[in-house]
Amino acid sequence: MSTIQSVKKLAFYFPARFLAVSIFFSYVLLENFLFLQTSENDILLSTLHFFKIPSHLDVNIYIGSFYSPVMFAPPLHIQMLFVVFFAALAVSTASKLWIRLKILIYGALCALSFLVIEFSIIAISYWFHVGSYNVYLYGSFIVTSMVGAFFIETCLFTNMTLPKGQMIKPLIKRSYIDEYLYLFFMLITSSILLYAIVTFLQIDARSLTFSYLVLNVSIIFSLNNFLAYFLIETKIPDWLRKYKPYLDTNSGNVPISFLLPAYNEEKTIKRCIESIDSAAENYLGTTEIIVVNDGSTDDTRKIASDAILDLKNSSGKVFNIPNSGKGFALRYGLERISGEVVFRIDTDSILDKKAIMPIMSHFRDPLVGSVSGMILPMEEKSIWQKITFLDFVFMYMFYKKEEELVDSIMVQSGAFSVFRMSTLLKIGGWLDNRFGEDGEITFKLARYGYKNEIEPRAISWTDQPGEFHNFREQRVRWNMGYYYTRSTHFGLLKEFRGPRAIMYAFSMYVHGIDFTYAISLPFFILGLVTEYFDHTIPKSAILEDLYRIIIIDVLLFALQHVFHLYYVCKFKRLDLVPYIPLMRIYSLVHQMLFRTEAMEILLTWSSKWQIYDKESFHALRKALKASMAR
Repeated sequence: MSTIQSVKKLAFYFPARFLAVSIFFSYVLLENFLFLQTSENDILLSTLHFFKIPSHLDVNIYIGSFYSPVMFAPPLHIQMLFVVFFAALAVSTASKLWIRLKILIYGALCALSFLVIEFSIIAISYWFHVGSYNVYLYGSFIVTSMVGAFFIETCLFTNMTLPKGQMIKPLIKRSYIDEYLYLFFMLITSSILLYAIVTFLQIDARSLTFSYLVLNVSIIFSLNNFLAYFLIETKIPDWLRKYKPYLDTNSGNVPISFLLPAYNEEKTIKRCIESIDSAAENYLGTTEIIVVNDGSTDDTRKIASDAILDLKNSSGKVFNIPNSGKGFALRYGLERISGEVVFRIDTDSILDKKAIMPIMSHFRDPLVGSVSGMILPMEEKSIWQKITFLDFVFMYMFYKKEEELVDSIMVQSGAFSVFRMSTLLKIGGWLDNRFGEDGEITFKLARYGYKNEIEPRAISWTDQPGEFHNFREQRVRWNMGYYYTRSTHFGLLKEFRGPRAIMYAFSMYVHGIDFTYAISLPFFILGLVTEYFDHTIPKSAILEDLYRIIIIDVLLFALQHVFHLYYVCKFKRLDLVPYIPLMRIYSLVHQMLFRTEAMEILLTWSSKWQIYDKESFHALRKALKASMAR
């Protein structure tokens, strides 16, 4: 490939274009930092004087009388990051002009809201006599990041063509007192940790370091996962345990059905069916395997039919339908199964022989609507498969532990999830013509009042991409599914029957803040460089900034790596130890490449399709394939 062709390919690759434009705007704003700081201080000071709040300017704004003033430092660095995001997106996206203009309008409103936030925090603190440096410090930075993330999410969702939300009335009335107590306890613990980090490192509110810490607030609060792990796994009195013993002991012999949607799966479907049949040997109840051949153009139909004929411990059928998409295939199969519990399995998976019984034990609880087993890569030959192994272990053993503890699991993996048949029929089953049908049904079950749980002892080994281009397509598709799940269940934000509404809002905050995190690396590097050439800033202060940023990064990610190491040892996979440090790099790659590419595909597609239907969804699938081919 020639140099010119390489440059053209790079220019067509949105994440590279977006990052380059972000660097440009970051440089422009950082070069004019003092001008922006002075302008913001002047506007804020004039507003405070208009409302007769005593204040004066001495490099920074001071609130109160001259005898005991309290300093207020606007969080300009974090504000600049949000402005850079909107400006870079408007310039680099290939969407139509009206979408670009809307992005710029949201950026302007976001910048204006920062001034309103600063004034509100100062005014409320002053009027209620609670003004202090710490109140201004934490209030301005945290609220600024929350509002900035809100504007990013609102901008994206209003500019994308997405399914309409669903109105849902719960079928089950439950008490969520325990879940709220767990959530409250973990939030308090994380807040204390945040305060300890700021105090221990003596971070100045005006420094780049504090802005970097604010961007990592979501990671600090994700340390709840470790707390949840200990709450569940360590010795807890029975009266505190989430799982209570149930009198019903018939879960080991109820009829079960495996539902396998298949499209061009000739290479994997036979071994999948054979693994299910082998697992059925260890189950006392009857087992049924239903394959829905979704218009495959290869030998899936013949291979699946032959495998069904060879079953020893279960029965089965193959249904052949025109290609209609996975969601439709699932609904079609759901109407034709006979089991009381439905195992939804991807056909590129191998079910562990002992996977059925641990899952079935959860259904002793009549409130349980779904249970997800643990998914692990079938092979770990390439670096991407090894990273996937570590990512899945961390996700199931920690992230989902917290979500389960507060009854707020966001996604029950479509590759291996189990449902109560009667519950699926009550809620209408899966939706078709969308990405993220697994996340959508998870939210729907929860909003109807049912529990979603996980069972890491039940394992399914699944094919995972070994090449980067396939790995990239998978992760971009998963990121696109986020928008579909959230848009369908926006109504959850109005529901506070359980902590799920809070966790839902927090997930959107994390998603929004991660876009600024994606451009933060070049921003902070440029910030340190511009400070280095600024003769008014001591070189020692720059080195302290760099030192503290490194310390924060090490503190936040070292604990995650410790648990990676623990489970690598537990699974007897010491060969993966050298890849644990790469998880930090993968996190950056995911945010800088995969998440931004998913955003661009949906924005450019939405500028051509303003109505969401079957035809537009098929066009979106083609747009995804076209983006992957670049």
